[in-house]
Amino acid sequence: MSVVPAGVPPHYIRIKRYRQTIFLHCDLNDSVQALKERVEKLTGKPWMQFRLLLGKQNLENHSTLSDCGVENDDSELYLLYATGPETWEELDDALSGGDQLGNNPQLAAAS
Repeated sequence: MSVVPAGVPPHYIRIKRYRQTIFLHCDLNDSVQALKERVEKLTGKPWMQFRLLLGKQNLENHSTLSDCGVENDDSELYLLYATGPETWEELDDALSGGDQLGNNPQLAAAS
């Protein structure tokens, strides 16, 4: 994660799945993969087994948050899990109560 220069307000990303929201401090120059690796530490799910969406746009691992259109603290990302090789659950399923983020005690403190 990049260091935020003095006087620059921090950015927070909200990542939603079902009834849980993860708030993470980030820099808009962070890569999507770096953000996913941080989510992995909280959820216990390997970062390659989930996707992050901004609206309906899949965020590519190599892109920065800024490249993906994340501009401010109003950005809300969605977390989708893999259902098989190269297949992903639907956004509606992830938000309506599919496999929850798990019983990771760290996650409870982060959400």
